[in-house]
Amino acid sequence: MNALALTYFRAFAAKDLAQLRELLDADVTLRDWVVEVKGRDEVLVEMSRSFESFASIQVTPIHVYCDQSTVIGELDIALDSEHIKVVDVLEYSSDRKIRAIRAFKG
Repeated sequence: MNALALTYFRAFAAKDLAQLRELLDADVTLRDWVVEVKGRDEVLVEMSRSFESFASIQVTPIHVYCDQSTVIGELDIALDSEHIKVVDVLEYSSDRKIRAIRAFKG
């Protein structure tokens, strides 16, 4: 699961919607401090909006914790010149697709 999470973080930083589509379950949910959406297409729309807002996104994992089908990543995210700390909680389905993303700022 750790490798899958790192692949997700790299795909997000690369703004690679095609790879993100492959990593997400059809019924994935996304909840962060701004939005809450359900379904792969809706999640990809929200990610695309984020990608359009910033010329550069860098995701640096500080710590990554795995427990069965859940991965928690403590991240430093650079959005252009702004840095934010984020904790992502990724839940995986039995077929190793992300079924839930919960992101917490701070």
